[in-house]
Amino acid sequence: MMNKIHTRIKSLRRAAALAFALTLGLNFVPAAASADGYEKESVLHDKMEVMQDHYRSLGRGLRRPSAEDLPDFLDAVQQLQVLTVQTKTLVPPMANSLPEGKRPAFVMAYRQKQLDTLRTLIDMEEALLEADFEKANELFDALKKHKSEGHESFKEDD
Repeated sequence: MMNKIHTRIKSLRRAAALAFALTLGLNFVPAAASADGYEKESVLHDKMEVMQDHYRSLGRGLRRPSAEDLPDFLDAVQQLQVLTVQTKTLVPPMANSLPEGKRPAFVMAYRQKQLDTLRTLIDMEEALLEADFEKANELFDALKKHKSEGHESFKEDD
């Protein structure tokens, strides 16, 4: 009897976790990988392009913020959070050009940068929920710095 209850609870937990993931739109399935295990450029590139759109709209809105725009700001931040979670486990194509021994450290540094970005986005969401536009602007500047440093460190020159 207890075994059936435990099995049922485990099933319900799994179903709840799956529903939660689907509700957030998170993609826990790794993107298509090349033969050597590194992600195809287009997957990461496409997600970063979508992120860029949200960064632009957030940046434009925060120049002259108003409480009326708050739902749009919060939506943009949420979308950036979701995309950051999705991209943190992808591998930048630049890793393919590194010696095999240096790849793990490179990938870990990339993931750490994405976690730093995610923390900043969470802080920004809190600032926006408090309608603290001054702090939100400071955090947006920090996001721009994260982006610039990330591209400098992890993106191949076009």
